[in-house]
Amino acid sequence: MRTLLGWLFPSVFGETAPSYGGIQQTHLVSAATTNATLVKGASGMVYELSFFNTNAAARYLKVFDKATAPVPGTDTPVRTMMAPGSANGAGFVLSFPNGLQFQNGIGFALTGAIADNDTTAVGANDCVVNFGYR
Repeated sequence: MRTLLGWLFPSVFGETAPSYGGIQQTHLVSAATTNATLVKGASGMVYELSFFNTNAAARYLKVFDKATAPVPGTDTPVRTMMAPGSANGAGFVLSFPNGLQFQNGIGFALTGAIADNDTTAVGANDCVVNFGYR
């Protein structure tokens, strides 16, 4: 059992510091595709998410609960989020302190239309996506 002093001064008391780790980060600047991306190929939690768009038309971030890269137009997203169109940039930053749980894995794709089966590619450098996950 770890003592308070062991937590505060582990090397003094011959104990090792805990290694709980933090969240992992994924960052993507869009290519001229749907950018189907596997963030994590096993169950996990998403703690933060940001999505920005610099195209004049809205762009859609589709999040999938699966262990392999999503197939836009075939796989059904568990969540779809929109970044409004704005040549100056528009989007959002979300924080999930308790985490969003994904049973199988965490994946995403970017499309130009809202329908679950849409396969419209976004443009190169249209979007920026960041995930904080574990």
